[in-house]
Amino acid sequence: MSTQRSSLTQRASRFTVTGPAPGTAPPAHRRVMTAGLAAAALSLAADVVLVAIGRAAFTVPASFDKFAFGTYALLTVLGVAGATLAWDAVTRLSSRPTWLLTRLAALVTALFLIPDFLLLGTPGNPAGPVAILMLMHLAIAVVTYTALIKIAPVRRVGLSVMEPSWPPRITSRSQLAWRCSSRCCGSGASAPPGPQPCGSSETSQVIAGPAPGARR
Repeated sequence: MSTQRSSLTQRASRFTVTGPAPGTAPPAHRRVMTAGLAAAALSLAADVVLVAIGRAAFTVPASFDKFAFGTYALLTVLGVAGATLAWDAVTRLSSRPTWLLTRLAALVTALFLIPDFLLLGTPGNPAGPVAILMLMHLAIAVVTYTALIKIAPVRRVGLSVMEPSWPPRITSRSQLAWRCSSRCCGSGASAPPGPQPCGSSETSQVIAGPAPGARR
């Protein structure tokens, strides 16, 4: 019973955890905007190609205004703009932005396909052009999704670890030999170039002064 509860808790935490995951950072707004512009341009190009194929392959009645450039261009730009804003938001609010965007894109695309299915069999809406219209929705979704996650991906950042200032890092054999000789034989040897052990026991004793009760 406790195992099932913990499993449900872990699943619920996927939806409740907010903010970027540890070791990641959201893309810059400029990169997200660039990805959105690229997605809009490529989506419009895909629309033009599909409309040309539809007009060449099927008989498009004059009442079928979905193939007018102004109509599908406006809907395409609005859809890409909404997806770009959504990606900019989820990368800053969710710890699993790609996972969330994938499901949002699938849901929104399915919702946009419902009106196309309802057009099938209605007067003035042949099946061929309607099928091309569905392909246009799918092409826009794929192009926009790919452009966002490839051009403006979530950045991987290293976790900064503060290194202790003592003992100093040994960068050469001469420094290692000098440290060994200074510990065993005193500090008479000249120090090689590089970081010096200014926090050695001899230096610390000079700074702190003689121990209480020691002879002067």
